Amino acid sequence: MTDPNVILGKSEHVHRGWKIRITDTVVEAKFSARIEVWKPEHDPRSHNGIGVGFLKRATSPVGARDAALEAAKKWIDEEMV
Repeated sequence: MTDPNVILGKSEHVHRGWKIRITDTVVEAKFSARIEVWKPEHDPRSHNGIGVGFLKRATSPVGARDAALEAAKKWIDEEMV
């Protein structure tokens, strides 16, 4: 069985010292994203990221990426409480 998700690109960001990686995907003709985060003391090259749930779909990759980044920031903010 083949994976129905197509990866378009990746972007990396930092929020409150946490590293965020957004991987753009296409799911059933809509744009979405996969989110991974790393604690400040963890290096993405040597540690697995924490997956952050994200189910939104958008009409453009930029829309999906922006929504995913906001979801990642919110998740990090909630983890730091």
